[in-house]
Amino acid sequence: MTGPRTGMAGSMLPGTAVMSASGNIVGGAGCLGAGVGGGDHHHLQVRGRRCRRPHHRSPEEADFFLGLLRLRRLRPRIGGDPLLVHPHEDDDPEIRGTYTYLETYLDDYRAAPHYDDESSSPGVHLLGRPALLTFDLGRPSFYGEGEFWILKNPQAQIQGRYMGTPFTYGLAAAQKIAIGGPFLQGHTIEVEPMEHAYGGHILVDGEPVLLNFGTYRVGDVATINYDGQGDLPDQAASQWTTRAVHLELPMDIVMTIFRWGNYVDFKLEMSPLPGGQDGSCGNFNGDASDDTTPAIFKRIGARVGRGELLFSHFTDVSFTSEEQSMLNKDCPEGELMAAREKCRGGLLQSATEQQLNACAFDVCFGMNEHALRIAKTYATAEDRAAAHEALA
Repeated sequence: MTGPRTGMAGSMLPGTAVMSASGNIVGGAGCLGAGVGGGDHHHLQVRGRRCRRPHHRSPEEADFFLGLLRLRRLRPRIGGDPLLVHPHEDDDPEIRGTYTYLETYLDDYRAAPHYDDESSSPGVHLLGRPALLTFDLGRPSFYGEGEFWILKNPQAQIQGRYMGTPFTYGLAAAQKIAIGGPFLQGHTIEVEPMEHAYGGHILVDGEPVLLNFGTYRVGDVATINYDGQGDLPDQAASQWTTRAVHLELPMDIVMTIFRWGNYVDFKLEMSPLPGGQDGSCGNFNGDASDDTTPAIFKRIGARVGRGELLFSHFTDVSFTSEEQSMLNKDCPEGELMAAREKCRGGLLQSATEQQLNACAFDVCFGMNEHALRIAKTYATAEDRAAAHEALA
């Protein structure tokens, strides 16, 4: 091992990167990532957190719990569990207004620093999109769709495909992971979510492996252990069946990928690499201030370039009406023009209008932790219904 490497459990020290697409990253060091999709996750966030007493309750949190009690008082008029219904169409303005307030509060609450009752480790609530805690404890977000560098090094290369979901109104979530580069001696590993509509496999060199729990050797360079164990980056997901892919890679890199229905969470543990590194997990230079979305794009480009892709093909990028409205109305005209200009220089020459918009969205809102809440304000009734259906 070339240097110290710390894991998720314990204090917030550089050395681990985590991404959780769903919600909270709890405890740990390094690059944490979350990629929440649809499914029951929103309900789990509400139900799993509602009775936990934070060490420091703000006035806003107190208001939230009062609102929750108000909904419980109104329960006979709502029917069923007030946290698992969406009475936006209710004729009673008190019910409708209270529920709208709770939804807005929960968006903010998941984005705020949080202390979990079961641990003294700090946690970060994320808004159901590829938002990471980098090696240097930066917090960039990547809302647009496409293929991104998670780790770019001359030898070790990890990429993520980030895609939108109905629940997130098109804002992206980490959907698939691909690992390759010279350090794997020509091999490629891909990890997809569980649902077959989103792949449903663990792949080595394009072929499915480990259809059930077990161990697989990738040549003589890497080991994949697939089981139901692991420290979850997002504790709200603990109510689901855990399916964890543990990767022991060359250069003392350890990666754990948690497979959910239509997205993945991951934890990346390593030491700084010879030759430098960059990507969604930052450049591991001890300075969180340069781990912003625009700064990362400026250093390595907004997306994976042609000829660099580890996946078998580039995905088709879409851009929702909510994202378009938000880009047009909430990104100042001068900033939007500058963002599009940066994106033209940081994407393929043949980039589509959708790709340029997705990139500009990242530049404009990549450091805005309330993007999901803003996007929801532009949602049509049909889109809201689709989002609620995704939660059913």
